[in-house]
Amino acid sequence: MDQTAALNLADSYLKTRSLDWDAPPVRLIRESSFIDGKFLIVQFNSIAFLDRGEIGEMLGGNMPIRVDLNSGNCELIKMVDLIDYMDRGLIS
Repeated sequence: MDQTAALNLADSYLKTRSLDWDAPPVRLIRESSFIDGKFLIVQFNSIAFLDRGEIGEMLGGNMPIRVDLNSGNCELIKMVDLIDYMDRGLIS
């Protein structure tokens, strides 16, 4: 699947998962997404932070979404994966 289709899956996944969270409304950060092997990795944060820079609404501890480009399966990455991406300079 292409990156646009994977981003759409991640968006749908985020909308569904975030319904159970005690957090402000959230949105994908599409422009920082990247492909790593067979996965699309995409971060997200609160709309208030992304649109208006409201630091108090910035999420903490939110793990990026990983979309398997072959199966379309979506999941939140694990801490070990986050550290790997940070060590490789893919996520700051």
